[in-house]
Amino acid sequence: MSDIVKVEVNGQEYQVEVIDIDVYPIIALVDGEKMEVVLDDSIRKSEKSTTHKKIPEVNVNSGLGLKEFDAPMPGVILSINVAVGDSVNVGEQICVLEAMKMEQKLYSEFAGKVENININVGDKVMTGQTLIVIS
Repeated sequence: MSDIVKVEVNGQEYQVEVIDIDVYPIIALVDGEKMEVVLDDSIRKSEKSTTHKKIPEVNVNSGLGLKEFDAPMPGVILSINVAVGDSVNVGEQICVLEAMKMEQKLYSEFAGKVENININVGDKVMTGQTLIVIS
């Protein structure tokens, strides 16, 4: 269970509960409303995660220049937002995974070209399963 903190922005006070700080963007409840929070890059780079969970897990095949975008948790693929041959940018949503009745939007943490898509909408995936390969 996460802590609820009060945050003041421009004189307005909000109750914020961070649901998952290890995803991009961060998932939080702000006054009870689910929101995605994007931190400034300088803040993200200086922060140290207190958990070992990383979303998404990225494996790099040395010598090939390929990056494997792996499932961060078991779930069902709800949508795929890229196609083979597409160029992707850092922070671009590439697919949506439903896990424990919650939608997890998965974002690319690197730029490149989609080389292979190993999933289809409706597929059940396991933690660590390679979903998309980007070069």
